[in-house]
Amino acid sequence: LKLSCLRAQLEDYKTLLPPASAFTLEEGACNVSDAADAPADAEACEAVAESPGEEEGGGEDGDEDEEPFTPPRLAVLGLTCAALAALGYALANFDDLSPRVQALVVSDDGSGYDASARVAYQLDCWFSSDPYAKVLALLYVSVAMVLIGGGLLYGVSATDPGDAVWE
Repeated sequence: LKLSCLRAQLEDYKTLLPPASAFTLEEGACNVSDAADAPADAEACEAVAESPGEEEGGGEDGDEDEEPFTPPRLAVLGLTCAALAALGYALANFDDLSPRVQALVVSDDGSGYDASARVAYQLDCWFSSDPYAKVLALLYVSVAMVLIGGGLLYGVSATDPGDAVWE
């Protein structure tokens, strides 16, 4: 049905194009047979597009049938929000965290500087010595944003986890 609508649109565009650039669609070029009840003009295609009913393909998305706020989705949404809040708190109060948590990020070399100053110094050394540091930092931040955004989208919509990360 949609194939015949596309063909009708192509026929409409043929009238707008100069004759030298007009093209034809051969029968069976897409390995799809023509239906006898398919509309042949643009008005019929618009009527078919506006008519309610199931779309071609049997509704393969299935997003409309699922409930978006199921317990697993709410758990993922809550965990993502809690992880973002914990990360924001840890970054804002990095010097006030316990030495054991600070040692996970940067080792104490006994210099007497705060942990945030040591992290800033190590990042500065990494950016100045590694030629790929900026590209890698951009890659790490991009991947983190995609994963966090996918987790949030999965929590509030009826998409699959893989689709949520991909979208």
